[in-house]
Amino acid sequence: MEITLFIFLAVQCCACSGWLVQVPSRLLNHRSPTSCSQKLIVQAFPNRGGGFPLMMQQVVFCGITCTDKRGSVSGSDIVSQQSGDKLGKTSTAIEVVNHYGVDLSGKTAVVTGGNSGIGLETCKALASRGCRIVMMSYPDEEAGCEAVREEIIVDGLGGYAVREPNVEVVAMDLGDLGSVSSAATKVLEVVRDIDFLVLNAGVAGVGRAETKQGFEMHIGVNHFGHFHFTDCLLPALRQQASPCRVVVVSSVAHASFGDIQLDDLHYTKGRPFPGQWGAYGQSKLANILFARELYRREQLDSSSKLSVLAVHPGVTWSKLWEDAPTRSVWTDLMARFVQDKASIPQAASSVLYACLAPAAPSPSEEGMYIVDCAVGKESEQARDMELAEQLWLETQKQIRQALQPGANAGPN
Repeated sequence: MEITLFIFLAVQCCACSGWLVQVPSRLLNHRSPTSCSQKLIVQAFPNRGGGFPLMMQQVVFCGITCTDKRGSVSGSDIVSQQSGDKLGKTSTAIEVVNHYGVDLSGKTAVVTGGNSGIGLETCKALASRGCRIVMMSYPDEEAGCEAVREEIIVDGLGGYAVREPNVEVVAMDLGDLGSVSSAATKVLEVVRDIDFLVLNAGVAGVGRAETKQGFEMHIGVNHFGHFHFTDCLLPALRQQASPCRVVVVSSVAHASFGDIQLDDLHYTKGRPFPGQWGAYGQSKLANILFARELYRREQLDSSSKLSVLAVHPGVTWSKLWEDAPTRSVWTDLMARFVQDKASIPQAASSVLYACLAPAAPSPSEEGMYIVDCAVGKESEQARDMELAEQLWLETQKQIRQALQPGANAGPN
């Protein structure tokens, strides 16, 4: 029994990067902590009520004014990789962007779960090369602005600072389809093209719980929320002139205990609830199947410029462990023991690799799942194209039903 439990935890805790957590928040200080010559931008589009306390704003621009084409980067501990250096398991996010040496000025990245963990490091590394960042933040804009102030513009976990980032913050709750719809609308109001869409946010270890629409929490947030967000953005992505790279953060957990039963995705029709980590595994399998089917559908249109990759970032100590509702001394010990990434910047490296690798592998039999900055191999079920299509249709149907006026909570 002890051996079984060990394997269970070792695999299940892998890489639910960018877990949606409530960061302790304070009201935004309007003064830049860097120098008096820099000014913290706080602009917004007014909403119909609620939202960020400052001027009742919903979409908050909280980057530092940028006079150069690229964000100013500093940090004495950075060792830039040369183009011939090999990326791999121990690479960090900033090493990946330095490896490719790209100038991302004029590019835009939308990152879910961008205010913490791997999502935050992804935002920071892309911003270091001049990329404009739309940080999808939970639970509110304030948490995103705090993340900018406390990690991006200072020498944070990666040992470097981006002194002049171009960051906009949009609040989004993936557990509420209405919030997702509103957030997608705001994104399209503030950006023209999206070059990188990083679907990173997620939940794990929350026990048996439901989203606002009554979906099981893990698959409801990790899959249904991201599916709806992407679906809202797709018409614009298809019309834009520039290519878009979609990166879906999954987990190796999909292979060990991920299982999908289309007739009972939410464990409400007699299917036994497999425990919080089993439910998490199902959601991570759904992520890969979503990526595969999205790519297949886009390939039906010869003019499509979308490429799609799924990523397993690895295991590291993060908010996923710190704020897990089921956290215990045992899980703390297991987390330290099974982690294969020394830091969040290391865990974010494969996400950056998926964004920046010049030739994205196509989601063929073995080409669309990235592990340790290289092509990995997903499970057999994750390569089931028929299942991917069926899951897409079932997800689409359930979301449509949930958004109907007067719809009862819970999937039909």
